[in-house]
Amino acid sequence: MRNTLLLICFLSSNTSNAQVYLEPYAGYAIDVRPKQNLHSFNTGIQVTFSKKTNYEFSAGFINGFGIKRKGEDSSFTSNPSLPIYAKAPKTIETGLMGIYINNRFRLFKIGGNHSIHLNFQMGLRLQKLTVNYYLNSTDYVVLNPGAEAERFSVYAGSGFEYLYILKKGRVFFQTNVITPSLRRKREQPDRLNLPVPLSFNAGYSFELKKKTVQPQKK
Repeated sequence: MRNTLLLICFLSSNTSNAQVYLEPYAGYAIDVRPKQNLHSFNTGIQVTFSKKTNYEFSAGFINGFGIKRKGEDSSFTSNPSLPIYAKAPKTIETGLMGIYINNRFRLFKIGGNHSIHLNFQMGLRLQKLTVNYYLNSTDYVVLNPGAEAERFSVYAGSGFEYLYILKKGRVFFQTNVITPSLRRKREQPDRLNLPVPLSFNAGYSFELKKKTVQPQKK
């Protein structure tokens, strides 16, 4: 978060004549990997600088809160007084936290207040995958437990956005897919892996500063 604030201060000093917006947003994300079925809620906030009518630049922070998914594995014991096999209920949960920069390109405008945009995003993130088992761990063991993971990495993302200009501020609806880590480790097809989230977000633009009109030279 501190790095995000430093970046925003730097951008503010170098975009003094730009129109500035504060844009909080929230949404829902699903994992595009087949069969993993990992979902999460995400929230974020970004500061956007607009100097041109067809391009805007943003710096922001995102936080993802995973929705617990229930599952079941098999556990075994060598204790002859107990059943050799028992079910091992489990929960799987993901999390994400990151900072990023975003480039918003206007593709076309519809009327005076509607527009469609293409977003390109790049940033740093911390992703987590947590697996919790609920069993008698003293006597039973899971032979092939679900893999927990935590990774700090560079990522990229892209998506489309609809933006509507109001009398005060703007609202926007976007869809965005975030790539796996750009520095990927070898993944195991029979294990859970860190998700590749496809997010659907809605947000609002609060105008912090109007664009400064440069005086024309005579």
